[in-house]
Amino acid sequence: MYTEVWLVVALIWGIVWGAVTRQTIIDKGYDNGAAYFFLGFFLGLIGWIYAFSKPDLKKQVQEKMMYDYIQGNNQSKQPSMNNNTSENNNSGISSGKAKEELTAYKNMLDEGLITEEEYEAKKKQILNI
Repeated sequence: MYTEVWLVVALIWGIVWGAVTRQTIIDKGYDNGAAYFFLGFFLGLIGWIYAFSKPDLKKQVQEKMMYDYIQGNNQSKQPSMNNNTSENNNSGISSGKAKEELTAYKNMLDEGLITEEEYEAKKKQILNI
């Protein structure tokens, strides 16, 4: 009788740790959740710690996308060697260019790549407020 109870408790324990480990690895952007389920099922807390210590792929991808997006927008703004520094500030931006930049930053805000505070700071910088 006690053996059956122990087996049921051990099975439930393994399923819980397996599910937690699998969800942790999926939240980090990996797509091999089944393998990590078994890692958590058999190793429990150790399996979860291993999965938790893996780098966060979603965050790395978002940071790279944001960096590439900003670099893509800034390539057209690279100052030439003949410009003096007073012409490189945002006061010379046309209204069309400002609208384009604001739209780009708003899209980044909507996609969750930047925070509301970062968006407001950029908005003030672009509009010279």
